[in-house]
Formats: sequence, C-alpha cells, structure tokens
Amino acid sequence: MKTSVHIALALAVFTTLALGPSLHAASFLKNPSFESNYNDTSPHYGTIDDWVSAGGGGVNEDSGPFHNTGTAIPDGTRVAFKQGSGTLSQDVAGLTAGKLHWVQFYYDARGCCGGTIDVVVKWNDTELDKIPNVRPASGAALGCAVR
Repeated sequence: MKTSVHIALALAVFTTLALGPSLHAASFLKNPSFESNYNDTSPHYGTIDDWVSAGGGGVNEDSGPFHNTGTAIPDGTRVAFKQGSGTLSQDVAGLTAGKLHWVQFYYDARGCCGGTIDVVVKWNDTELDKIPNVRPASGAALGCAVR
C-alpha cells in the first residue's frame, strides 16, 4: 500500500520541522530527521533528500538562521524549514491496511519577524489535523501525533 503524507505550512513566515525519535523504531519514512544532503552555504536553502518540497525551504542545524537557537532539536542535529507557504511531503510504502499507524512530528515557528503559521497534516490528501496560529516556542519544540 502506497500513500502520501503531506505537511502543509501556511502563511508567509518561517517554520522548522523535525520528526521525532520514536519514528526510528519502525519508520516508513526516508531521511526522517533531515540528516542527508545538508547545504553548507548559509542560509542553507536547498532540496531535502527523499522529501518533496513546494515553496522555499531547506535544512538548518541548531545555529539557524531558521531554527530557534533556544529550542532543542528532538532527533539528530538538523531540522527542515519552510520559508513562506508550502508543503513538505513523502510517499510512504509498506503499511498494512487495517492496522493503526502514527504520524508524529515536532514543529516550531521562527523566533523573529512576527506573525503566525498554520500547520496542516494530510494523509492521501485528507486533512487529519490543523494546528492554527503557531508561534515560536521557547525552550522546547512543540509535538504532534496523529493516529
């Protein structure tokens, strides 16, 4: 069974995304912590291996500039970021029909520039959850698990 998971980020501000460590136990995602193909040239815009990205974005380490330096990265040393509206998605294969599966990720908004973002989680183009008005966290990334 092949499906798509889409995480849509709305409004013209910045956001960072890190998929949690619990995904590694039985991960169906490729490059879940965005550790592949890091662009060393600041501000680190670029493609993200194994992910389809619409809109501006790339991968940051804890020094940013799109990652909040006061917020811990929950897994590995990198986070994906989106600048402005866009999506980050990946086709997922190997799931068993009729079994429960979790979509779990951490999110944060950039700690500058004002404004908020909405995070929308879709599975096969069906909206599973919408997290409105995300503001920068201080000290810990916010988490989301959808079943």
